[in-house]
Amino acid sequence: MDIRECYRMLGADYGEVRARLIKEERIEKYLHIFFNGEYFETIGRSINEGNWGEAFRAVHSLKGVSLTLGFQKLYQVSDALCDMLRDCVTPEGDISGPVQELGTEYDRIKNIIGKFYGEKQ
Repeated sequence: MDIRECYRMLGADYGEVRARLIKEERIEKYLHIFFNGEYFETIGRSINEGNWGEAFRAVHSLKGVSLTLGFQKLYQVSDALCDMLRDCVTPEGDISGPVQELGTEYDRIKNIIGKFYGEKQ
C-alpha cells in the first residue's frame, strides 16, 4: 500500500494534506508521530485519575494532529470532547460516549497506518 492508498482507506483527503504539508516525506513523518503517540492512552489515564487539565491537553493535541493530517472524523470528535474538558474543571455530564467514540476512531486510524508501515518494511 502506498500513502495515497492509506489515505483512501482512512477516508481522508490526501491532496488537501499534501497541499498543506507540501512533501510526502513530511506527511509520512507526521503519520509516524501519530502512530507512535500515546494520545488516547494519556487521555484515558488522565480521565481515570481525574486530571482534567492533562486530559484536556492530550485531547487538544490529538485535535491538532488530526486536523493537520486530515483525519476529519477524529478531529470532530476530539473537538467536541475538547469543549467538554475546556477550563480544566470536572466536566458536566457524562463524557463516556464521546471518549468511546474517540477511542474507536483512534484505533481505526492506527490500525490502517499500522498496515501502511507494515507493508512498507
